[in-house]
Amino acid sequence: MTRQAHAARRAQPGTQRRRTPTVLQMEAAERGDAALAMVLGYYGRFVPLEELRLACGVSRDGVSASNLVAVAQSYGLEAQALASDIAGLAGRALPLIVFWNGGHCVVLEGWGKDRAYLNDPATGPRSVSRAEFAQGFGGVAVVCEPGP
Repeated sequence: MTRQAHAARRAQPGTQRRRTPTVLQMEAAERGDAALAMVLGYYGRFVPLEELRLACGVSRDGVSASNLVAVAQSYGLEAQALASDIAGLAGRALPLIVFWNGGHCVVLEGWGKDRAYLNDPATGPRSVSRAEFAQGFGGVAVVCEPGP
């Protein structure tokens, strides 16, 4: 996919959902690496969860945004962590990883008229109201795009 084509798929309210492959976490601490596995899979890079767990340096507390960025980059994606409010997610490439409800990570696949579409490593795909998303969003996101 070209950079121009990918830029056309930026997150805008009402855009279609970018479906990612579901990767369920086996343990609570695997939430970040499972979310990264979904985003990597979306871009055609299917990496075993065990390999990502080792690469991310998962501890009992999970994984940091900076570790997710470093590992995403090591697999050929351009990635950056950002502190943002929900408005700051508009215009960002989808799918993206968001920190949710106190450190859990989910993949934001898209926006509906009044919904946010998520792929949750704990439960799989689901949608939540924009109000619920606003309440659960932890203010940190990891944006990944195809590398050069």
